[in-house]
Amino acid sequence: MLILTIDTGTTNTRVRLWRGEQLVDIEKAPVGVKNTSIDGNTTAITDAIRHAIEAILQRHQLSESDIGLTLASGMISSKLGLVDVAHVPAPVNREKLARNVVKRVIPEINPLLIYFIPGVKNTVSEDAGSWAQMDMMRGEEVEAFAAMRFIPKGQSAVIALPGSHTKFVFIDSDQNITGCSTTLTGELTAAVTFHTILSTSLQARFTETIDTQCLFDGAKSAQKVGITKTLFSLRIREQFYGLSQEELASFLMGAIAASDIKSLLTSTYFSEELPPSIYVVGQTPAANALFFLLKELHPERTTKQLTHSEVSHLSGLGCIEIAQAGKLIE
Repeated sequence: MLILTIDTGTTNTRVRLWRGEQLVDIEKAPVGVKNTSIDGNTTAITDAIRHAIEAILQRHQLSESDIGLTLASGMISSKLGLVDVAHVPAPVNREKLARNVVKRVIPEINPLLIYFIPGVKNTVSEDAGSWAQMDMMRGEEVEAFAAMRFIPKGQSAVIALPGSHTKFVFIDSDQNITGCSTTLTGELTAAVTFHTILSTSLQARFTETIDTQCLFDGAKSAQKVGITKTLFSLRIREQFYGLSQEELASFLMGAIAASDIKSLLTSTYFSEELPPSIYVVGQTPAANALFFLLKELHPERTTKQLTHSEVSHLSGLGCIEIAQAGKLIE
């Protein structure tokens, strides 16, 4: 069966063509729900998806009737997306998520029926202060289900998905998603790098390589004096010690990643201890920074990193797994 998967986030959309679980093609567009917020309508998203699908079909000399199934995940199912689908309360397995899929035809895209996969939210009490336990995700849940194929069955774990909003997804020994915790990692890094007095020191750009000593120094400084003092010390290190852009950017990543790790290890969502195994997804600089720091600062935990080749198309694979659980694919 030929399958289309649509993954729309805050700033980007990816449409993939699959033959079963084999990736055939991918088309990307720099359009997401951020455009809806700015424009006040979803035209940019529908146009981007329509053009992406048309491009893929044309490249492979296919027609819409050749597509057996179209699946959508991510922010496309939010209020800023195309169909507002309610979050499913955790704990969630593949079958429960499949039961809550919403089917719609979006005429502005094409006449194909699209299956919109919902996000997941934490189940919390109504007690005062329960806001600290609240969290939700859209898109990361399908990535997490696909990533579970690399985690031994019967093992509870944390799946770390670094990005604009880093998600820590908690799974139990039965491979249920039991909740998540979110940080503002990527957006904070970008804000500091491009929109503060530190942008000159950081040359208004990210680094693709990591100086591990500066990474550890940034983490230790944030632990000792807090993140805001640590961030300003970037300028001091550049002015008085002549640190390079790579060293300063590594220091910044260390400070922010240390804060992420603290939020994870002190999570108030769970009454029991967090699972001892953490799986960091991908090999981006942010993923590498998180992995290095977890190994350095918390050797008592088992931390593993899933490579790009293993996790390059998790969102599409996760959608297919949900469709299989819902008997949409025999």
